[in-house]
Amino acid sequence: MKNSMAGLTRARNLAAAKNAGPDALHIEQLVQARERLTTKDFNEDVDLDDTTLLRYRYMTPYERTEVFYAAYRVHYRRRFQKRTGREPYRKAERISQLSARDFTSMWRARQRADAIGMPYDQFVIALFDHADTHGTDHLPAPNQLCDDDKLPMVIKKYDELKAAGRIDPFEHGFDPRFYAVNYVGDSQQRAALDMIEAEINALGPASKAGRLARYMNLYEVVSEDEAERRFGPDLVAMAKDKNVGWTAATPIRLDSPQPTPPACFGLYRDAYPTCMQCPAKSACVERAGLVDAEVMARYGVLDVPAQRIREGNRKRKERERDRKRTGKTMTDQEQARILREAGDPKAKSKREKAKERRDAKKAAKNSGGKKP
Repeated sequence: MKNSMAGLTRARNLAAAKNAGPDALHIEQLVQARERLTTKDFNEDVDLDDTTLLRYRYMTPYERTEVFYAAYRVHYRRRFQKRTGREPYRKAERISQLSARDFTSMWRARQRADAIGMPYDQFVIALFDHADTHGTDHLPAPNQLCDDDKLPMVIKKYDELKAAGRIDPFEHGFDPRFYAVNYVGDSQQRAALDMIEAEINALGPASKAGRLARYMNLYEVVSEDEAERRFGPDLVAMAKDKNVGWTAATPIRLDSPQPTPPACFGLYRDAYPTCMQCPAKSACVERAGLVDAEVMARYGVLDVPAQRIREGNRKRKERERDRKRTGKTMTDQEQARILREAGDPKAKSKREKAKERRDAKKAAKNSGGKKP
């Protein structure tokens, strides 16, 4: 009930912030993330702008995590139905409804996908395929999505998809700011053009014109002037003669496009080289200050997860003192476990086997070996 009420409060705050405008929404997203994330989790996003798949570049880290969680929900439901023939238990629809633990796990898993440059649905599918292949009893839980031991397998899958031409940064639509008619030279647009240039230059002479035509005529993310500057007039003339189809809709022309700051805007790290050299530094410092002020006003501390741990430790010590005062020799959980196992001997066997697996996994990790 506590998590449900907290999730409802977060959803209401997000809705109110959305009505107040994009700046208010961005601040609210950062505040809600700070409620559940450690500083270390925040800091990693500063280094992910250059590796994140282009289609996610204009999203904030919170919005990216929302998209990642949506992919996880969809594929979890499909795999669960395939395995059991029934619907899974209802999962939270939005990340605002997740517990601090699951929210942190989703955020960290999304960061790993961004570090690889992998589409979120493909990242989730790779982990689910691995679970099916190895015959696991359960589909990966949120905390298992950010398991670094699985990253080599995921990276191998990414390399296979990329080699097969199945990593399309503009697949399933893209932000209208990528259209050539809205070009203002921000970091996201420059990254897109650099990616396109590298992709075309890596092709053989016979394929370059066709690929450039796709980006000029079909996606309309490269203007003719920009194409000539990067590839020369001869290749542009050849691309204009190529019939690769035309976009089904007129590109969305924004009224007054402005440069958009990087996705890590508001996550300023003092004295960090990336932040010190960023052209949006001054505005970022100001936004980070507004977020700090709201976090302090709402929670009374700047490091909310650390305060939650301190509060949990305090309550645990209170329970220990109460047990000593009343003469209890075990916790309520231990007492419930003993009573449950007394009525079902299989429960004890299952617990002992799970402990053996955990101990073996820990021993293998400490020794640098592979998991059994």
